[in-house]
Amino acid sequence: MEKEAEETQKVLREVLTTPEATEYLRTTRQTLIKLVKEGKVKGNKVGRNYRFLKADLDKFIRGE
Repeated sequence: MEKEAEETQKVLREVLTTPEATEYLRTTRQTLIKLVKEGKVKGNKVGRNYRFLKADLDKFIRGE
């Protein structure tokens, strides 16, 4: 059970909110949302907010 909790915490650390993602990419919210709408950055809408996987942001940075 403890291992499951550790895995859950690891996954949660990999999910970023919009403010966290903008800080990680060193950009503005407006630019990040534009990149999402253009399909250049993968983001999932949860209610009125986006969530981003750190791995997807890393791919964007690497140009993949």
